[in-house]
Amino acid sequence: MFDATPQEEKYNVVLIKATGERTVVGLTHKPTFKDVYPMINTDMIEIVSLSEGLEMWVDEEGLLKNKPLNKYATDTVKETWEDRGINHQPYIVGDVAVLERIEDD
Repeated sequence: MFDATPQEEKYNVVLIKATGERTVVGLTHKPTFKDVYPMINTDMIEIVSLSEGLEMWVDEEGLLKNKPLNKYATDTVKETWEDRGINHQPYIVGDVAVLERIEDD
């Protein structure tokens, strides 16, 4: 018999600070902008697609706010996009959040 009970979604939010420090936050719901704004210290988010089910959320106005370079985030986007033949923006700045949906086995 089919079980119509909604399944709880689980997500990992990997916070990557411009300093290189990383923290993982587990959520039992799909993250919203409201959830992530304080995590990366912004009020406007740009979503950078890394792969199917994997997104990097960055400060849309980070360059205008003179936030520091996030080398790890910049290198990650560059490598991921080059593998797909896409040019990337020159820099990712400030703290970022990488969202990953956790699939149940």
